[in-house]
Amino acid sequence: MTILEDIAAMKPDAVETFTPPGMGGDASLKEAKRRIGDKVCMIGGFDQFHFLQNCTPEETRAEVRRCFEEAGENGGYILSPSDHFFDADVKLIKAMADEAKKCVY
Repeated sequence: MTILEDIAAMKPDAVETFTPPGMGGDASLKEAKRRIGDKVCMIGGFDQFHFLQNCTPEETRAEVRRCFEEAGENGGYILSPSDHFFDADVKLIKAMADEAKKCVY
């Protein structure tokens, strides 16, 4: 988060992974969107450790909506896990994809 503007100043097409605090990162999608969301496409921000395993499909769907609510307005956001998801529950991946299709901003 401390170098967002520096990254945007290099004029990349997109920036990833926006690792949330729950995964040990410091990214806030809402804050990043406010600061650089009109300059680059943002990719990531989805906490796969908490929302692609050991939770309900409803919790996964809520996390998808949160990501889009914070970063999806006016486009320029691609929902993506912030890291690998080798141990993901297939039904939760399906819930993530299904809910993402419904998120139009």
